[in-house]
Amino acid sequence: MILRMVSKVKNHPLLGIWEHVYSPTKWIVSISNGKLMVDGVDTSNWEKYRISHLASTNAAVTFTSHYPSTGRVVSNVCTALSKQKMKVLLSYEVTEIWTRSTPHAFSKTHPSNLDARSRQDWLVGNWHNQKGDDPRVVCTISRNNNRWYISAEDTGDAEQLRVTGVKWNGRSLSFRTMMPSTGQICHRTLKPISQNKLKVVLQIKESDVWERLGRCEQAPAK
Repeated sequence: MILRMVSKVKNHPLLGIWEHVYSPTKWIVSISNGKLMVDGVDTSNWEKYRISHLASTNAAVTFTSHYPSTGRVVSNVCTALSKQKMKVLLSYEVTEIWTRSTPHAFSKTHPSNLDARSRQDWLVGNWHNQKGDDPRVVCTISRNNNRWYISAEDTGDAEQLRVTGVKWNGRSLSFRTMMPSTGQICHRTLKPISQNKLKVVLQIKESDVWERLGRCEQAPAK
């Protein structure tokens, strides 16, 4: 479905300044030269987001946000729920290096020189990234009779993530996790780069409800 720009935006339900209790970001939806505009700022350091691919319907606004200092690019879909609340669906991709919780003895063998069985063996264990997007999540991977067994836990509150769609393509292992308490969905692709490190690509989708801080009809000064 292609979103169309709305010509009459003066009464758009998302006009205003929006905030979330756990985020330093403020989104500002305003009007400039008769067109709907979106600005974003991280109030922890006042860094401004770069906004692109802006489009809207009568009750929603979609845009891509780019955070300059980290390079993170996020697809945002904002939908009005009421005069004071909007639902924001975020989609983004992150590449991280995960480490084994209990390191194995060092091996000089490069992953590209391993056969499929050895690559599978290198994936078995407990993995995490304490500085990543899921710093509290630990994934436990085991294998028996040519079947993969994967569990994922939020160690902060012992919540178990639901794991589905486990696939092995001969070089990487992929699966989908869902956090029951938040509904966050993450597709994870794991590829060994050493006995104790994995390259992990996270494709994350999550939604939150944001609240209106105030109304803003004119675009803020640049």
